[in-house]
Parts: sequence; C-alpha cells; structure tokens
Amino acid sequence: MRDDDHRAGAVFWLSEPLTQPWDVNLQDDATGRRVAQIVGFQGRPHLVVRLCDSASGYAAARRASLRAVQRVLDVLSVVSPSHLQLRALRGEQEHLVWWESKELGHVLRCTVHGYLDHEMVTAPLQRMAEQVRAAIPPELIAPAPKPPDWHPSFRYFRAAQCSDDLANAFRNMYLALESVLDAVVPKAGSGLDERHWLKAALEATVPSCQVAERFATRSASGSAVDFVISIYQDKRLPTFHSKAGAGSRLPFVEDDERHGELEQAFTDLSDLYLDLARIHLGADRRVGTILARGGWDLLTSNLFLGATDLYVTTDDAPIEDRVDDTELNPRNAAVHLMRTRNATRLEGPFDRVFIGKSRPGDAGHPTPVHGWTVSVRGEPFSGGTFEAPLHLDGVDQLQLVVGYSYQRPDLRATFKS
Repeated sequence: MRDDDHRAGAVFWLSEPLTQPWDVNLQDDATGRRVAQIVGFQGRPHLVVRLCDSASGYAAARRASLRAVQRVLDVLSVVSPSHLQLRALRGEQEHLVWWESKELGHVLRCTVHGYLDHEMVTAPLQRMAEQVRAAIPPELIAPAPKPPDWHPSFRYFRAAQCSDDLANAFRNMYLALESVLDAVVPKAGSGLDERHWLKAALEATVPSCQVAERFATRSASGSAVDFVISIYQDKRLPTFHSKAGAGSRLPFVEDDERHGELEQAFTDLSDLYLDLARIHLGADRRVGTILARGGWDLLTSNLFLGATDLYVTTDDAPIEDRVDDTELNPRNAAVHLMRTRNATRLEGPFDRVFIGKSRPGDAGHPTPVHGWTVSVRGEPFSGGTFEAPLHLDGVDQLQLVVGYSYQRPDLRATFKS
C-alpha cells in the first residue's frame, strides 16, 4: 500500500477485461508535468490510477483519479479499437480510493453501492393502494387510455430513458421537452430567438402542469418558469456546447457534485415533459405505486434507524454461503465490527449511505479482508465479496462505504456514467 511516489490514487472497474497491458502517464495540459500513472493488466477488468501529487481527502483523490482515468480512456479509444468505459460508480461494482492524511495517516476507502428492490420498498404503499381499489365498484374505475398518436418527442424521450450516459440522456430529455413545447407554441414563424421563444412557450404551458408548484418553491424568484430557464442556462447550454471557455460539460462523470446536479435536472425535465405530453399529446402514463422523497426518507429511517453495523471478514466464500437469515458469521471466520455511522453528506435524494472505519493495526483486526456484511438490529441484512482481497499492509485506516438507492419504476433517475 505505501508508495512514497504515489500517495493517492484509485482503482476503477471497467466494462470488460483489458485485451492488452496498459501503462500510461498523464501529463498536465499547461505545464507538461506528469500528474498520474494509469496501469492495467491484460485479462483484468480494472485500472489502477496512481496520482503523482497528494490529495486532501477522499473527494479530492477520487475526483483527480476520475479525471485522469477518463482522459486516458478518451485517448485510447481514438488510437486503438477498444472503447472501454467505467462500470457504474454508483452501482454494484466497488471502487477503491486511497490518500494520505496528516491526522489519519494512509487511508484506504472501499465503496460499494446497490439498489433496494422496488417491491420491498413500496410494499406497504401497494397494499394500501390495493385496499382502496378493492373498495371502488368496477364500473367506476376508468379504463386504461388508448395509445396516443405518435409524436417526435416520444423518440427523444425513449432515447433518454435508454442511455447509460447522463450527458447523452440529458441532451435527449431536453430535446423531448423542446419538441413538445414546439408542438404547443411553434417557434417557426414566431419571429422570436431561442431564449425568448423558450420563455414564451414555458409561460404558456408550465403554469398548468402538476410540477409547477414544486418548481416554484425551488426557484429564487418563486417562478416555475424561471426554474426551468435556469436549467436551460446552467445545464442545457454547457451540455450542448463544446467551445473553449464556454464551461462545457463533458460526457462521463468526472465530478460527483456536478453529476448529481445534472441527474436532478434530468429528473425535473422528465417530470415536466410527461406533464406536457399528458396535457397536449394525450400520452396519459399510468404507473403503479411510486415513492416520493418524503416516503423514501420515512421508510428508510424506520428500516435503518440507529441500529446499522458494518463488518469486514476474512471469509472468501460467496455471499450466499457466508451469510444466512439468522447468523452474521455462520462459518466462524475472523470478523471485525467497524465504527459505523450514517454518512448523510454522501447521500443523494434517494440514497441511504453508511460508513464504517477501523484501524488494521489494532490487535485482532483481520487481514486481508475478503468481504463485508451489514446487520440491522443485530440481524443479517446484506453483504458482498470484494472482487479481490484487500491487503492492508501499510494502511492506517480502512473505510468501508455501503450505500443503498431506490430507483423509480416510472422514470430513469440514476446513471452509470
């Protein structure tokens, strides 16, 4: 683990194994100084990023490593036939980040993130909805609507829902919105430039939408129209343009905060588009039970309330053999209970994230560790096995971050890249 020349870095998993070994040095655009070394091994599905400079904490080390690995993948996609991308950084595959801290010494953080099953999360709400439906006479239940006539905006909407890349999905989602606005307030013949037409179209449509009140409360001016225009100015323009100095937004995640903001904007545009498609195009989407932000907070606070623990273990068995419904450690391997807390600063709108910390140098701490287990109120809840064992020589603090997310069944809200 210790490396005086590379005191920070990360390991990211790829979409597929490498077909040849890689050893690439990345230089700073302005000074030409080497800033990172990126190494990969033939047949292995991951890249190791070794930064030449130290980093002040996890966020800085991860951001610098992401920037380096994305740029190397860009170059290699042009000079070779391989077009690799990172696996989902918020998905089931873990990533590793290490850095050097004056207070903590050498820190290694492993992050894993999965999704809670929709049926499990919404089961109580579904039962309530079924009871309400059962009490309504069948003749009073409206029949399912007929499919609407085709409209070009539908194609953009489908493309947005199918894309794994957030920048591409956001672009198509905005085009879907623009298409339906043009159907209601045609730009052709209006004599208006883009910005003035957009404002006129939004003023004619947004106030009648279900999302209008929600958007208004999130606008500094209290105007739902101004809220959508701020998405146009701050998100649409940087995503659609690549001119130098324009603050353009590159595809693939390089910055967690900007990525999260664009995900939220994508969701907002999706909700607005579906409102407009229902009102003006006859596209009445009826879905089953979905969970709002308040419902997610309520359900998960009851589920995880103050009684969640993270363990690391030397057991290298598959998780289905290592954890059962009643025992945390049925194979009697060496396990260690980490100091665990809820990591609210790492959470998005539909996330629950926990962080555990331990000192591998403490007596009895297992090494290497092969897997992790989450318990809730002393009962096994979930767990996993690292793709490779974590050897902790030279590590002063081990951190394990385990997150759970909820995916809306009616709309895409999270992206792999």
